[in-house]
Amino acid sequence: LTDVFVSGSHIFVDGSTRSAGAGNWDAWILKLNLNDGSVEFSKTYGGSADEEVRSLMPKGSGVMVLAYTKSWGAGGTDFWAFEIDGNGNLLYSATYGGNGDDIPYMGINTSDGGYIFVGTSQTPSFSSGRAYDYFVVKISPGGYSCIRSFTPTPTITNFNPTINTTSE
Repeated sequence: LTDVFVSGSHIFVDGSTRSAGAGNWDAWILKLNLNDGSVEFSKTYGGSADEEVRSLMPKGSGVMVLAYTKSWGAGGTDFWAFEIDGNGNLLYSATYGGNGDDIPYMGINTSDGGYIFVGTSQTPSFSSGRAYDYFVVKISPGGYSCIRSFTPTPTITNFNPTINTTSE
């Protein structure tokens, strides 16, 4: 579990799993009913290598997800932003980074309807020669950034976890 937020009568929760999905570690998003805890959807998103969610940001009735990916991008590890609607369907997917490791830590919504993602970069053209420098990506409401590197289409898998309830 990396992030969680409440939207109306729902809770969105993220994580990573190797139990289902496209291979290795995949991003895992759950939408739960706030009133009774029932699962409205549980899906994995990923490719043949590792993906892991870092941050969830509300977007209307859906979610903008910031993750890292090793399956797609310009090389190494890249920022991966993808948007899903309220049913978990993919609406937007893009990677941001260079040929080194670009590792996201968190994202936030901006007042103009876009996003800011922060992390670190080991890509030589983004850093000043040190091992890692801060890496900040600003995404406009339309999804534009000057360093967009790839538009991946992840494998989306419905995942039915075992959920145990308690009296607490």
